[in-house]
Amino acid sequence: MVFTFSIVVALVGPTTAALSGDFVEPHVFKSSNGALDLLMIAKPMAVPSISFTPPSGSVIHPTGWVYEVCLRTTASGNQCPAGSKTASPYGGVRLALRGGDTLKIRLVNRLPKLDPDKLTHSGDAGGANLWRNPTNLHTHGLRVPARAPTHADPTFGDYIFVQIYNSTNGIPEPQASHGHGSFVKDTTHPPGAFWFHPHLHGIALNQLSSGLSGDHFRRRSWGLRPRRGVQGAISR
Repeated sequence: MVFTFSIVVALVGPTTAALSGDFVEPHVFKSSNGALDLLMIAKPMAVPSISFTPPSGSVIHPTGWVYEVCLRTTASGNQCPAGSKTASPYGGVRLALRGGDTLKIRLVNRLPKLDPDKLTHSGDAGGANLWRNPTNLHTHGLRVPARAPTHADPTFGDYIFVQIYNSTNGIPEPQASHGHGSFVKDTTHPPGAFWFHPHLHGIALNQLSSGLSGDHFRRRSWGLRPRRGVQGAISR
């Protein structure tokens, strides 16, 4: 969700206020028939809502990192279609589900590689690949198991040690297993407002501050007998 606000500045003389932009609701992807199946691509994008003009006079829009999101039924492989069926706002989208719904997300990494000298933890144990900008996805606030994949079940729970790489950034140095795909469920989970973001240790701050996040809502089922529960998945 994008929050806008005004800042009042006290000066010698008249008081002025910096004007904020209009509040814009994020694009919403709603579950249908008990499921929400998404393609989510982490990628760089110029931020049209932020701009500044340097002395040269040419307007510059800084580059942020966003989640480009579309329904898997509209995607072609790992590519979302152009047009209104795809959303990639800076600040994230909103996922809306009801109790007992299944959430599936195919997460693709197209983030750029980074300068190792600008990463605080690239020299730490296990940090040799951070400059390749791996990522993952954490459902912040949900009560879900941190379950690693197995041969019997190749999906995983909200497992923050998974590392998903952009193959164009080079082959990762062997340090630990990595992959993508998950399945999480909690049949007693209450409804509420939550959010999702990367949670890869050593680089999560870089990715969050560049724009990678979004929110999701769990709602009770429509009807007179509300049910509690949520199922979700990030699939291969």
